[in-house]
Amino acid sequence: MSNDEIHHRMVALNIVALLISSKGLGRNSYLGNLLFNSDQKMPENYTEHVQMKICWPAFLPGDPFITQMLDVRAQVTLLLPKISPPKRFIYQCSHDCPWVFYFEDCGDPNDHRLCPMCHKDIGAIQDGVLIERDPPQLKIPINDGFQFITRYIEDYNGKVCFGYHDRTPAEQSNVGDKPDHLQHSISYRFIHMFIHATLLFLDELDYLSEIDLPKPEHFREHFEKDYALLAEQVNDDEHCYLWLFKLFNHLLDEQFIQEGLLDNHENVVQFETCLEKQLLFTHMNSIAEEIRQYSVAYIDFVRQCDEKFSMQRYIDELEENEQRFPLLRYFNVTNIHTVDPMNEFSSKIRMLPYGNKTYPMTTFLLQKMDNYANIRYLYPIVAFTCHLTQKFDYRIKRNDALIKTISEYLNQGSDSEITTELYNKFVDAWYKITLKDVQYGCHRLKLEHNISQDEFAQNTKLAMVLLNTTKDESGILLTACLNIIGELQNEIVRFFHETVIGNSGNSRRQRAIPIQSIRAEHLLNLTANDISLKLITDGFAINYEYDMGKDIIYDYEEVELTLCNIISRLPLINTEKINYFNYQFELYGENTSLINEVRARVKQELLIDDERTKLRGYISEMSNEGILHYLGSLDYVFTYLSTITDDFGQDPSSIQVFVQNYISSTACLNENVLRRQPFSIINLKYIIDLYELLEERAFDQVLRPYFKQELCEETFPPNERTRLIEEFIDSTSNNKKSAACFQNLNCWIAILKRIMVRVLSNVSVDLDVPLNLYLRRHDLWTGDITFADIQSITVSDDILLKHTFVILKGLEMRQDYLRTRTTQTEMDLQKTGATELQTSQGQIHQATTWHVTDTKSGNVPKVIGARKGADKKLR
Repeated sequence: MSNDEIHHRMVALNIVALLISSKGLGRNSYLGNLLFNSDQKMPENYTEHVQMKICWPAFLPGDPFITQMLDVRAQVTLLLPKISPPKRFIYQCSHDCPWVFYFEDCGDPNDHRLCPMCHKDIGAIQDGVLIERDPPQLKIPINDGFQFITRYIEDYNGKVCFGYHDRTPAEQSNVGDKPDHLQHSISYRFIHMFIHATLLFLDELDYLSEIDLPKPEHFREHFEKDYALLAEQVNDDEHCYLWLFKLFNHLLDEQFIQEGLLDNHENVVQFETCLEKQLLFTHMNSIAEEIRQYSVAYIDFVRQCDEKFSMQRYIDELEENEQRFPLLRYFNVTNIHTVDPMNEFSSKIRMLPYGNKTYPMTTFLLQKMDNYANIRYLYPIVAFTCHLTQKFDYRIKRNDALIKTISEYLNQGSDSEITTELYNKFVDAWYKITLKDVQYGCHRLKLEHNISQDEFAQNTKLAMVLLNTTKDESGILLTACLNIIGELQNEIVRFFHETVIGNSGNSRRQRAIPIQSIRAEHLLNLTANDISLKLITDGFAINYEYDMGKDIIYDYEEVELTLCNIISRLPLINTEKINYFNYQFELYGENTSLINEVRARVKQELLIDDERTKLRGYISEMSNEGILHYLGSLDYVFTYLSTITDDFGQDPSSIQVFVQNYISSTACLNENVLRRQPFSIINLKYIIDLYELLEERAFDQVLRPYFKQELCEETFPPNERTRLIEEFIDSTSNNKKSAACFQNLNCWIAILKRIMVRVLSNVSVDLDVPLNLYLRRHDLWTGDITFADIQSITVSDDILLKHTFVILKGLEMRQDYLRTRTTQTEMDLQKTGATELQTSQGQIHQATTWHVTDTKSGNVPKVIGARKGADKKLR
């Protein structure tokens, strides 16, 4: 039998001996009622006594509804800061079934299952939509839901509940378990162990053979688990049993002899509260002293039977002899340099009665210290992502970022040294983050490091470190990580201002710094090692009394003041407003458009036809890469134009002059923007028209062959293609009710090309939305199309975005057919005129035309010969 097993048996036997001794009182008591009936005798049937005569202490309600309610309340309380106010609800199965539940992650209905009690469907049929059934599910605001839970538990506690009904496995017991009426979890754990030791004793004597248990070892496993959790909370695995022995001895005092029977819930609460306040709270602060006193008393008892000298007693400071060892008291045995003071400090402050109210900041931080230690890694991550945004914003295509690795871009550009330095700091911080999972909206993602830090750049796509969440999940992990870490600091700052200082509601507004504007000094840089260092330097004192060298006296006030001083200087972090990275050709979001913003700041005009023709010729001579680079450079210029506050007036500058005056970093801009004429000298008022001209050429020359398979003609049957094309033409260019500007096929071909470039070149756009939604967007049309013109568009909603390419091909074929037919008609007319036989009147008319008579010349002779300056011959 191991030492732990001996200690377990000794603790259980001490508990049983204590209960048996209560019989000598001659009256009923709460403790004695655990073993004896109201006549102070052993029951004839202990199963009946246990199940029908006693309301057992230290049991959380056995009602499965309450178990679920307590879990929901605890989890929702933790998640509350992460749930947006419009989604703060808990849900109830129905009025007939009080089973409550909540939706993880963002709080939005996003899952469904069967109610474990009534077996009806609960949850959502799809994201955000609850299942409709009879009786209906209830959607309850969180505060109202908490009140419902409180009322239900109070009603339950008002009922008499006899018997042992705990079928929960011992493995599910946790340090933090406790009912609402107890202040400290250690109180609940002590009483829970006490009760299971009693039941284990009765079970081993075969008095409870008729009780239905999940497994034969049920009582034993709970008792041993309770003992282990107590030892963990006391932070003394070796001597925990001695402290328990001392507590059992104190239970013999008169103040703990409460007369009565445990036959109702009120008596149980009174019994538990008395043990917590008068026994446990009284002796929590003197655990080391209690253990020493018990050890000394034991040594004195042993010495009466055995006077043999033992040096070990002197080494353990359990015995002293001033005559033989007069200087021994000046040498203290301490373990401060061999143990982590942080563990002992955490255990002691948790053991303090009302410690969470006396030292709120310290206890709050220690609960999640491992998570809060990640806050210091936020700045290197933000610095690197902001640098990448500045370097690649609007200048890299999504597909390239999804294919190429980080290492391919580290040494690119003149700022490669800065990029590499920032990357090294980023990857070092990234691999030190200890979070296991992160959440962004309704997405919960695992944060795993499956490759080594040295191989991260070679095996990770660039898209993973670009803050973009619009089309795929490539950048969501990083965004979620920034959001979670930023909110960790916000938790601390809010707790300090609301709980420690008391500034809530009407207090002055706390400053909040955008997450991408933070500096290292804005963040909490605190770890468990930092607190340990504080404890070692000026946060503790050794008790130099004999045999008390291992009893470390911690300065809780000093640690609390230090932490409050650090946190008082921290700002809130605004995690909602993030400037996301923009991929090339994806500058059109659902709610914003740089095109409209540029038009609002610089009045736009259309290029004249001659200038347009000349520019189209120059563009056609560019390479594919040159066209895409030029477009990306204009995207970059748009980001500055959309935010500039200067008034350009009626005569804005050229593109080149604007770049020189307003854009400091021009390393990645195309030469056509910087200095190559005629493009660089184009006036800003033509920049949108120039951009649209480039888009059309980019589609025809570069992008057309590479569109998705589901957009190509082969995806749709011939009869469906014909129907779509005819229906579109009838509702647009052939529709007499449409604006006059829409009667030409060219304008429809142009906008469909722009939709292909701006919308359908994205990775994951919804293809099953009506095309009409995009046709009604003003930013997709040229500047001469008005809002009134757009209102006249009546394209059917049956024509979807995925039909765009098919319709475009059909319009181009129709245009080619009309152009060919027009050319053939002209040729036929010319041919008909050349072969037609002349009539006599025709010959006379032609002769008259050839013979032009000058009435002024008369019969003046005409000199035929070389004239001065004549340089042409008559043909």
